[in-house]
Amino acid sequence: MRRLIILLGTVLLTIAIVTSCNLGETETQGVTLAVTGNPEEAGLRSLHSRALDGTVEVTDGENTLVIERVQMVFFEINVGVADSMDSEDLEAGPILMELPLDGTLTPIFQAVDVTPGFYEELEIEVKIPEGHDNQSDFEAQYPEWDIDVSIRVEGTFNGEAFVYTQDFNDDFELEFDPPLEINGGIGLILAIDVGTWFWNEDKTGLLDPSDPVSFDISIVEANIEDSFEAFEDSQELD
Repeated sequence: MRRLIILLGTVLLTIAIVTSCNLGETETQGVTLAVTGNPEEAGLRSLHSRALDGTVEVTDGENTLVIERVQMVFFEINVGVADSMDSEDLEAGPILMELPLDGTLTPIFQAVDVTPGFYEELEIEVKIPEGHDNQSDFEAQYPEWDIDVSIRVEGTFNGEAFVYTQDFNDDFELEFDPPLEINGGIGLILAIDVGTWFWNEDKTGLLDPSDPVSFDISIVEANIEDSFEAFEDSQELD
């Protein structure tokens, strides 16, 4: 499990805490969690360049990777109450989430009737659907999805189209320090820098997603894990 610490008043790692979140011009009530796959477009520092058509473009000087579509299985999402392991009052999933690459924010869930109080953590499980209690629910909602896969990426590498899939499984536990007080509307933004996923271990060159047998996929897995915490120098969102 990845345990990340979030300090209120500054934006460290991947969560921006804001008092309102512009999701379809509606004011946030309770708690809203939204996601973006192109943090630079949303005003956060990114490690990659970007194209202007809603894709993410990365180059190492010799190779060019263009990411056109990213889908992830958020199998479970919980917002936990301080001094309690019970977080079922704010819970969502399983969700097949398509990460927006144009910098927009896609809502994951909105909890309107939230008990006022202090909340200490956000936990996100990215897992393959196969073998879990909610597998049948997921299959019924997303019948075309391969249940052995939790991440699917489409794009081009040096102009050649590819589809990359991975059976990634990990838990991300993001802690609010001090605990987040909720007594009105508040928005949480999860920023995932997908442009960092296909760098080699030394971050000196790009891996070819169209030929996954040519590299250790654990490198991509580690990059995915780190992409949830790539913004320790980022600025607050307006």
